[in-house]
Amino acid sequence: MSAPNWGEFENRSPAREPAEAGRDEKIAETALRAVSNPDGRALMDYLRSITIERHYAPGSPDALLRELEGQRRLVHHIEQLAEAARKAIAERGKNPPR
Repeated sequence: MSAPNWGEFENRSPAREPAEAGRDEKIAETALRAVSNPDGRALMDYLRSITIERHYAPGSPDALLRELEGQRRLVHHIEQLAEAARKAIAERGKNPPR
């Protein structure tokens, strides 16, 4: 058996169906609407404070650090979705919500 050529996987994104791309745009716009009002901004500030801005001691258990990283990833993903929608709306010439 030959060794795998891992280089062929670099810079390669999974194939996406057109319907999935449209769904992603709708979800991004939903995320933007959800976080663009005062309540949504307050929620995101809270989520950032308990995830991204939280720090544990270097000797913390591995499981705790992994859990925190997963939570951070989810908050970051919501922020990325909202920003992608903000940019897409701006490119279409509309005023995106802030």
